[in-house]
Amino acid sequence: MASYEALCVGSFIKRFNLELFIIIDAYDLPVTFHFKEL
Repeated sequence: MASYEALCVGSFIKRFNLELFIIIDAYDLPVTFHFKEL
């Protein structure tokens, strides 16, 4: 039972990290373009 809960938590964290990475990536694009212009 504990391993099943750990699997669910790991899957949730994995999905959350993926969404967080996409959000960071979206915010990071203008910064990257800004530094390329400099």
